[in-house]
Order: sequence, then structure tokens, then C-alpha cells
Amino acid sequence: MGFFELLHRNKLFVHYLTLIIVIVGIMSLSQMQREARPNVNFNRVAVSAVYPGASPSDIEELVIDPIEDKISEVDGVEEYKSVSFSGAGSISIKIDDEYPNVEEVADEIRRKISEVKDLPTEVNDPVVTEVKAVNIPILRMALYGSLEPYEMKLEVEKLKDFLKKIPGVQSVSYSGLEDLQLKILSNPKKLDVHDVTMVEVLNRLQQWSKQKPGGLFESPQMTANITVGYDYSEIDLL
Repeated sequence: MGFFELLHRNKLFVHYLTLIIVIVGIMSLSQMQREARPNVNFNRVAVSAVYPGASPSDIEELVIDPIEDKISEVDGVEEYKSVSFSGAGSISIKIDDEYPNVEEVADEIRRKISEVKDLPTEVNDPVVTEVKAVNIPILRMALYGSLEPYEMKLEVEKLKDFLKKIPGVQSVSYSGLEDLQLKILSNPKKLDVHDVTMVEVLNRLQQWSKQKPGGLFESPQMTANITVGYDYSEIDLL
């Protein structure tokens, strides 16, 4: 008696068996853990540093090289590559796939970079980021219009706050606008009358910019802290 002949003689058994397989499959599918964007670790760390106004050669010599010297001291680093351009530089670090604890290597990289003390004072603190699937933006959008930079910043901040309230949104960042600038025009005649030199004006401005807080802006529509920094308009939704 062949296999197919046996199935033909036991049709009821085949029907029950098929029904059981379908039910078990549906139950397994409903209980299966699924992620549209699983948290995959690529064993890579990205380091970025900003030095406003510096040339690529200055970035390489004054910023990248001291950081790379510290990275070379970390166990578990397989290789690292750097890129320097005007005003900023970045380093891509590959962690050895056979190293048992990737998180430990990433933490050690952060610690070593924090020990770099001979960077120029104008350099912003280097940013160390682990390259993971969860950190890759899933949506990018652009904001454009004829608004003034400060007004555009307020609109972008309102959009950012709105997006962050959406369930499931981890973080929102933006970039694109130039720095807000405060221009001060001096009157040479009035400076002479008050016996004030331009050097004294510059020194006073430097002291003010380092020591004075931005203050608080209040209006019936919103309340916002005003700080001096980078202003952006392109939204990255993580």
C-alpha cells in the first residue's frame, strides 16, 4: 500500500491533521516576536568633532590626530579611519567582531576620548555614537520658507516638540540653518568721546558671551529659552 493510497483511504484523518497544522501555525504566528527595525549592532563607533573656521589640515593635525592617539590605546579596536574637512572631522571605528563585549569597547573609547586635553579651546566636545540600527533615521523631512532665521528656528522647535509626542518616536534632531549672529556696529566718534578702544569693546563682548546666560523669552503663545548655538531646519526622526 503506497503512501498516497493510505492518505486516500483516511481522508478524515488528513482533514483533521490539516486543520491542526493551520491552528498551530496561526497561534505560533500570533505569539512570534517581530520587529520592523531590530536593534542590530554593527560593531562600529562614530566620532565627530567641530572646529569652526579651521582648515582640513588643521582639523587633521590639531583634532583628529590627538583623538586617534587615544583610540589606539583601546583593546578590541580592529581599525579606524578618519575624514577631515573645513570646520569638522570624523572618525569611523571598527570593533573586532570576536571581542566578547562590544559595549565595553565603546565605553572605553568614550573614556579615552574624554582624556584628550590638548584640543584647541574652540573645538566643541567630540561626540561619540555607537552605530546601531535603532539610531538610523527612519524619516527625513525638510522645512523651507521665507521666514527669518530666528522665526524659522521657533517653527522647527515647535515641529520637533510635536513629533516627539508621537508614541514610538525615540528622538528628533534637526540641522541646516546657519548660526544666528548678533552684529554690533561701532561709532568711532562716540568711542573717542568716551575714550573707549575697539580692543576694550571686543574684550567686553568676549566676557559677556562666555559669562552671560541667554535669558528667557516669553510671549502669550510660547515660552522658550534663548541660547547661542547651531540652528537647523532638516528633521531627522529616529
